Amino acid sequence: MMANEMNNLVVRLSLDNVNFRQGIANSGRAVRTLQNELKSVSTGMGGFANASQQTQAKMNTLSRLIEAQKEKVRALRQAYDQNKAKLGENDAATQRYASQVNKAVADLNRFENELKQVNRQAEQKGMDKLNNSLKSLQAEFQSITTGMGGFSNATEQTRAKVDVLSRMIDKQKEKIRELQQAYNRAKAEEGEASQSAQRYAEQIHRATGELNRFENELRQSNHELEQQGNRLLNFGTRMETLGNHLQNAGMQIGMVFGGMTYAIGRGLKSAVEESMNFEQQMANVKAVSGSTGEEMKKLSELAINMGETTKYSSVQAGQGIEELIKAGVSLTDIINGGLEGALNLATAGELELGEAAEIASTALNAFKADHLSVADAANILSGAANASATDVRELKYGLAASSAVAAGAGMTFKDTATTLAVFAQNGLKGSDAGTSLKTMLMRLNPTTKEAYNQMR
Repeated sequence: MMANEMNNLVVRLSLDNVNFRQGIANSGRAVRTLQNELKSVSTGMGGFANASQQTQAKMNTLSRLIEAQKEKVRALRQAYDQNKAKLGENDAATQRYASQVNKAVADLNRFENELKQVNRQAEQKGMDKLNNSLKSLQAEFQSITTGMGGFSNATEQTRAKVDVLSRMIDKQKEKIRELQQAYNRAKAEEGEASQSAQRYAEQIHRATGELNRFENELRQSNHELEQQGNRLLNFGTRMETLGNHLQNAGMQIGMVFGGMTYAIGRGLKSAVEESMNFEQQMANVKAVSGSTGEEMKKLSELAINMGETTKYSSVQAGQGIEELIKAGVSLTDIINGGLEGALNLATAGELELGEAAEIASTALNAFKADHLSVADAANILSGAANASATDVRELKYGLAASSAVAAGAGMTFKDTATTLAVFAQNGLKGSDAGTSLKTMLMRLNPTTKEAYNQMR
């Protein structure tokens, strides 16, 4: 009876071993097949269109290889457990299964680490691509903001800004999604407190701040676009009303004055072009000044007001603002009489707006102790020119040569202008007068101890 039971046990063990070996052999073949496929993918033998396609194929093969290896580990562990239960832990077959399980687990860990590395490389490549796209869009936005796109008017420029900002926001959101996925992976694999997880968390924080900045700029640009649209709509409504009145009048007198319709059309076209040119000029002012929305509103109102009260148009007044900013005059000084003074000076001296701005800048910067305004400088120069045989342009040349030395010697701007005017009365004008004044002042400066004591 005992012999029969032993024989039955041996038979069952033999059958189990056959089944286990078959299962292990099947999983082993699947693993080897996938390893060969992985080698083929890694060496680029799959005819991939690009590196991204190759990386994706490698990730897919590794994922299937890991599943096959897990199946192999399960088959080996089952064979080990069965053999251990029936023949004991110290049985030779049990020991062989234990060794095979350890090796299979090590291979599984290696495959999983390789997949993690490929995933990280893919994430980094994707992030680099996104960052390059964002840099390109930011460069495009900067070009638009500085007016380098050759826009015909401010509305066209603002529309271009809105378009680029919208694309920047989409890319930034995509970047945040990629970073969030990388953070979740690092958190799951290495823990929330790990270096990788913390690094991704910081990058998400910075990327979110950038996204908020882009969205704020988009809101501001949309607001500007809306304001520009309202101004053009109001302007168009006024022109339409004027056109209707003129059309009614033209119907009554058209037979007598047939050329009037053409002249009116030309006038309307000119008015529209003037409005568009003004918008573009104020966009130029914003580009060189970096002014806020409120400051730009004040500057626009100032330019329009000067266009109504001086011989210059609102577009030319805007050019005057731009020239003053380039010359270093502050926005506060420009708004508080600086532009008006520069325009008056340009009128009195028959100067270009740029020349008037340059003279104003020289007065304000060289003679800071005088606390002059542009209007003060304009009045002093006009008075000096009118009281002598010179003009404002000649005084400009004289100031260019002498202002730094004169201010250093303690002369005021008024004293300097008056001296140049006196020189002009005696036939010395322009840069010659300025050089003479500079030389005289420099020679008054004592160069020896004896001279210093004499002049104390």
